[in-house]
Amino acid sequence: MGRVGVDLYPNQLEAPLREVRTYTRFVGGFAGNVATGLARLGVRTAIVSRVGDEGYGEFVRSWLADEGVDVRFLRTDPYWLTPPTFCEVWPPDNFPILFYRRPSAPDWQISPGDFDHEEVAGARTSRHDDLRSRLAPVALGRAEYVPAARGPGGCVCGHRDRQRAGSRGRGDRRCSAADRQARRARRNGVRGRRGDRRSRSSRRGRQRPRRRRRVRRCARSRSAAGTHARRGDKPRERGRCARRVAARVLGGDAVPRGPRGRTRMTEFLLRAGSWEQVTPESAGWNYLDFGVRQGTFESATGPVEIAVVPLGGRCRVEAEGESWELGGRDSVFDGMPSALYLPRDTSYRVEGEAEVAICGALCDERREPVLIKPEDVEIEVRGAGNATRQINHIVKPEFPAERLLVVEVFTPAGNWSSYPPHKHDEDNPPGEVVLEEVYYYRTRRPEAFAVQRLYSPRHDVDVTVTVRDGDLMLVPFGYHTTAAAHGYDLYYLNALAGDRRSMAAADDPELAWIRAAWSQLEPDPRVPLVK
Repeated sequence: MGRVGVDLYPNQLEAPLREVRTYTRFVGGFAGNVATGLARLGVRTAIVSRVGDEGYGEFVRSWLADEGVDVRFLRTDPYWLTPPTFCEVWPPDNFPILFYRRPSAPDWQISPGDFDHEEVAGARTSRHDDLRSRLAPVALGRAEYVPAARGPGGCVCGHRDRQRAGSRGRGDRRCSAADRQARRARRNGVRGRRGDRRSRSSRRGRQRPRRRRRVRRCARSRSAAGTHARRGDKPRERGRCARRVAARVLGGDAVPRGPRGRTRMTEFLLRAGSWEQVTPESAGWNYLDFGVRQGTFESATGPVEIAVVPLGGRCRVEAEGESWELGGRDSVFDGMPSALYLPRDTSYRVEGEAEVAICGALCDERREPVLIKPEDVEIEVRGAGNATRQINHIVKPEFPAERLLVVEVFTPAGNWSSYPPHKHDEDNPPGEVVLEEVYYYRTRRPEAFAVQRLYSPRHDVDVTVTVRDGDLMLVPFGYHTTAAAHGYDLYYLNALAGDRRSMAAADDPELAWIRAAWSQLEPDPRVPLVK
């Protein structure tokens, strides 16, 4: 279970990438290497991962199947592309790597529905910390595998976080001791010319002193284009031409940085007029669906539970022989919201000139329609000082929905919102739960703007963008926060979806101290902005 992609090995050795002319293609990534190596050793092997819906994805699937790997759980992701990985070859053991995995990749979208839980849980676990380094040469046909320590056998997981997920804690202590013993044995050996290990007592003649390698690896941080490990040196500064290309590809708001900078991509931001609807397939997540429509239309919820939230104007919604009147505010800044919850498998019709947001989430059970009146919406004043904002809870955790949550937030001009920056991408209840989220922004005037930051050290992402009226921000992971420009109040509608009926989030630990300081500050008297 884990990463899989296409590795492009240069046919020209001891050459930097700029001088490489031809490549040989292999399947790579931890899961790809281990699965191929084990299959060649005659071990029954299956892979749990994802590839893109394109030629490289077909190549990976065909390669693994030809090697005898069970690819039933190798899913095809409809949005993200199979990542290529380029490397240089500097014998005997220096392979600088350049990853293309930003802002995400198919194998980072693995979900519980991608594989048979009982089949995976029934496999036994063998833990090998150095498994990739031992099996990668086998996958390339360049060596034989000699196990460092044999565990109970069966299923193999990679790094310790994957091992815990696969083994559920079984055998960790015993295998750790075996790993430590194997490492001690390896430290007492020396690498031969062809990769074998001989004891120090068997060496003959003078041996070249071993040099410490200083190759900066990118895999641990899941880095991507722009982080290029050079032989025994720091990453090289890329030229201005490369930066101009990045800015042209990413759009006018992209601000390319040097190679030590973090993600400069704006794929998380969808500009007004460039999108119609966000679905789990287009966003690369599991549940959340969002769109905005105006005027009269007919539709069906399908496998999705939805909340129809009027943004401005009035409308009538008809479904299953019933009708409901919604709306009444001219714009989001002119009154409290109303909404209508409709269950899955429901055909409905919206009549009128209202602009409505359709917030949805894939669900399993069918519930009853629920009308949410303005007086049913709870108002919360959150924060203090210039971090004061108004939260209108439309679909709360207590609401009888399965996965959908909806709130709208009003931030006075010059104030910060969603502060301190928080995230909800790890399942650690009650303090944090996994939630997919969108931010849909509206402003009073067309020239108004706000600033949105999304960052995640774990995903090596740090995006700060200017957002305007009608823009939509995807938040699949990471800490996020918003600031309204001076002179312009800001509105945004949050739709969220997850497996738990909770909105618990974890603050950035470096900035969480501000919550205690709020007790010394008064709330902004402008809040609530809307009553």
